[in-house]
Parts: sequence; structure tokens; C-alpha cells
Amino acid sequence: MPQVQMIQEQMDALADTKSVGEERYARAKQENATLQARILMLEEAAKDAETRAEERLQAEQRRHRELACRLERERQLQLENYGIKLQAAEVDNSSLREEIARVREQLERARADKTRLENDLREARREVDGARESERHAISRTNEAHHMLDAMREELSLRSEDQQRIEELVQQVAQLQARNKSLEESRDELQAAAALQAGRELLMLNPCNNNAEKGPSLAVELLAGMNPDQIDGEFNEPCTIAELRQALKEQQEVNTQLRTYIDGILLNIVENYPQLLEVKQTH
Repeated sequence: MPQVQMIQEQMDALADTKSVGEERYARAKQENATLQARILMLEEAAKDAETRAEERLQAEQRRHRELACRLERERQLQLENYGIKLQAAEVDNSSLREEIARVREQLERARADKTRLENDLREARREVDGARESERHAISRTNEAHHMLDAMREELSLRSEDQQRIEELVQQVAQLQARNKSLEESRDELQAAAALQAGRELLMLNPCNNNAEKGPSLAVELLAGMNPDQIDGEFNEPCTIAELRQALKEQQEVNTQLRTYIDGILLNIVENYPQLLEVKQTH
């Protein structure tokens, strides 16, 4: 009996152990199924995440490729623009160099012309001064002849036979005075024309804005010394320095002829009427 009871107890213990093992197995099986389900869910989630990551990676790669292509196109366009600008700058630089050379050449020619015109103006002034001096001598001789003829007229007023000669001499002196006055007017016109022509050429070679701070130029001084009638007349009939010099030369020749003629009259008076010299000295 005790052995049966012990066996019964062992069988009960084994039954309990089996029941506990079955419960554990069922619980482990259920947990395994749950884990399998979670594993499947995680695998699906991992696949979805991998797919989304791959899609994002491809999208980023496409975006980067497009950005790189756009940047490359922009870089090429910039290089082309810079090349065009460089070529244009080189052309402009070449044109500017040619323009600078041309302007320098024009400046040198203008300086040479200015020097030549200034020399011509000084020469014309010297000739005008010479003509003026010759004119003063002619006027002096004319006045002397006039005084001598006045003395002659006083001396010969009582001589009827010489009255006609005196009148002729007086008429000649009047003609000489009129001609001398005409020569004076011609000389004044020539001086004005020479000054105006030189002034115009100097003004064209010396712009006003370059000399404004240095005071009035030589051309302005020449123009300032002329009256409006002379300026208007000379603008209507422009002439060159060569023509003015030729005109001054002709005037000098006329003055020389006038002095020769007056000297002839004086010599005639000395030879034919020496007593007039005594009258002149007494007078």
C-alpha cells in the first residue's frame, strides 16, 4: 500500500509537471507566433523603409545630377559671356590705342600749326610796324612839303607868273595828302584783317576752355583791339596771312613811290626856288 500511494503521488507529480510543461509549451508557442508575426511586420517595415530610402536616394541623386547639369550650363554660359566681353574689351582697347595715336598726331600737327601761325603773326606785326614807320616818314615828308609849299605860296603870292605853278604844287600836295589818307585807311584795314585772321586761326587751335584760366589769349587781345565795323567787314571778306603780307608789301611799295615823288618835289623846289628854304628857315 505504501508503494502504491508513493507511485500514485509520483504520477500526480508527473501529471502536474506535464500540465506545467504543456502550459509552458503553449505559452512559448504563442510567444513564438507573436514573435514571428512581429518579425514579419518588422521585415515588411524594413522593406518599406528600404524602398522609401532607395526612392529618396534616387530622387536626391536625380536632383543633384540636375543641379550639377544646371551649374555646368551656367558655368559654360558665364565662360562664353566672359570670352565675348574679353574680345570686346580687346577690340575697344585696340580702337582706343589707335584713337590715342591719332589724337597725338593731330595734337602735334596743331602745335606745329600754332607755332607757324605765331611766327607768321610776329612777322606780320613786324611788317605792319615797318609799314607804319614808313607811313610816318611819308607823313612827315608830306607835312614838310606842305609847309614848304605854304612858304612858297607866301613868297610867290606877289609873283603872278609863278602863281599857276604854285597852284599846281598845292593841288599835287592835296592829291598826295588824299592818297596818303587812302593809304592810311588801307593800312588800318590790312592791320585789322591780319589781326583778325591770326586771331581766328589761334582761336581754332586754342579752345577757349583750355585757356580760360590763363587769361585772355593773343587772339582775344587782337580781336578786342578792333571795332565792330572792322570785324564785320573782315568776316565778310576773309583772307590769309600770305595775302595780307602781299598787301602790306604793295602798300610799302606805294609808300616808297610816294616818298620818291615827294623827294622829287622837294628837290625841284631846292633847285628852282632855293629862296623858299630861306623863307622856311625864317618862318
